[in-house]
Amino acid sequence: MNLLWWITIAFFMIGLIVLLAASRSVKARLAYVKNNPDADPAAVKPVIWYIRATTIWGVISIGLVVSCFSIYT
Repeated sequence: MNLLWWITIAFFMIGLIVLLAASRSVKARLAYVKNNPDADPAAVKPVIWYIRATTIWGVISIGLVVSCFSIYT
């Protein structure tokens, strides 16, 4: 096995665990913002950062998996 393979697996699993753990607080914050539309705009920032982080994590994961398949085939 190559180091890239282990980096890909570790990045995917650690990222998945972190994103699932963070989703609980994001759901609570999103519910708060939905119930209080006049809430402070700073309350929405963590939700936006969560969406950005999830997107970046997904793109990097896809890139790592594609690079692993291109190396090992």
